[in-house]
Amino acid sequence: MIEIEINDLDILIENIERANPRARQHSIGLPFVSASTNDLAWAGRIKDAKAVAAPIHELIVPTRHVPRLDDLTEDEERALWELADQRIEQVLSESGINAATILINDGEPAGQTVGHVHFHVLGINKQSLIDDLGAQFESLTDRYSEVAVAPISKHQIVTNDTDYLCQKMREFREEQNQIHDYNLGFSVLSQTQKQDSSDPYNMTIQSWNPNQARPFGLTNLIRVLNEYRDRPYSWSKTHLQQHFTPT
Repeated sequence: MIEIEINDLDILIENIERANPRARQHSIGLPFVSASTNDLAWAGRIKDAKAVAAPIHELIVPTRHVPRLDDLTEDEERALWELADQRIEQVLSESGINAATILINDGEPAGQTVGHVHFHVLGINKQSLIDDLGAQFESLTDRYSEVAVAPISKHQIVTNDTDYLCQKMREFREEQNQIHDYNLGFSVLSQTQKQDSSDPYNMTIQSWNPNQARPFGLTNLIRVLNEYRDRPYSWSKTHLQQHFTPT
């Protein structure tokens, strides 16, 4: 993994634009403190106080422009999880952080608001968010949603092996897409959060029907739980036409 300081991020931008010449034109430019990268993915820590959802908030992003998880190659998906695992270890080592979590909003029915695959790695310091985060998301959604909503299906995976985790996530999406003939969304969240890098991932993946979509994305909800906002909010769908580049 290569560590890149903020002044050298032009190198990373050039690589992204080589794969996708229109990336800068359609990007959401978030200021990053620094970034890490492997051949297929990069990670950046957000420093904009208006954009973060937790005391530490990083994005793990494929270098190639990829709108949905199902558009990733197996190597790209594996690279994202490997980089996320490395960043979690770093986040957990930092002062004032009690735990770390990963959140993914995949597809508009799951609350994805930027049309470029990205994982959220969050460092949290609230003890109340370490256990059963899924139940807290459900409670907050019920409070602010105009109608009752629920995922079509969900699958829990507990493992320390990111290759196995990646494989099981892919198998669940394939199974759900075969059963249902519409454009599903997928939410990925940690039920219990890592407090040590050796802790297993306790991940849940949920499938969402576009006709009964998740009203708020997971990062939207955790912003409220972390008291960065008073209530969940709605983003413009035009963001789905945009990409992430570290500009």
